[in-house]
Amino acid sequence: LKPSAALADKMSAAAQKALSDRILSLGEEGLAQKKNKLEASVKINQTPVPQNLYQFPPIPTEENIPVLPVSEQVNIINDPSINGNGGAIMVQRVVLQTQFCHCRLLFHIRDLPDDLRPYLALFQEILWETDLFLPPNIHVPYVDVVTNINDELVGTGCGVGFGSSTFGCDFLPEIFYFFGMCEIDHIDTLFQWMTDVLFGCVFPK
Repeated sequence: LKPSAALADKMSAAAQKALSDRILSLGEEGLAQKKNKLEASVKINQTPVPQNLYQFPPIPTEENIPVLPVSEQVNIINDPSINGNGGAIMVQRVVLQTQFCHCRLLFHIRDLPDDLRPYLALFQEILWETDLFLPPNIHVPYVDVVTNINDELVGTGCGVGFGSSTFGCDFLPEIFYFFGMCEIDHIDTLFQWMTDVLFGCVFPK
């Protein structure tokens, strides 16, 4: 912005005129009411704060923090009919008492060609927001995809590594994660959306 003395004078005159017009619209009676209201507010603010407001609740100890029961199960799938030549697949199932289901898939990208790696930043931004082509011949526009996912799921996302941002990650840069979260009653809907997005996404040229 370029400083302008003429514009500053114009704005100052406009502010002064607005103040004068406000005084005229209020009149003597209105100004007196505003003065009384201001003085009453100042008097209330001068009231000392009650001492009990300075007392903080006791800090709880670790013994008082409830612990959610957690069960974990890990399965290793090494069946060529399922994973082809991609090596073993590990499935970790963690169960806790919650109202939500969280599913996260991890893919190794160490063998991704170097000429495709620059596109990962764009890929992770549009994967959950692109057109879907599903069998037998169903086209779902990206607008409907985004609208329905927002209505039926709690959260979605994908990216490279963990602690990731658009152009970097904190650790495990050779992993691409893909996740979705839903209310526990919509777990079938979550798995269906994740399958459709992974296998049905089509990116515009």
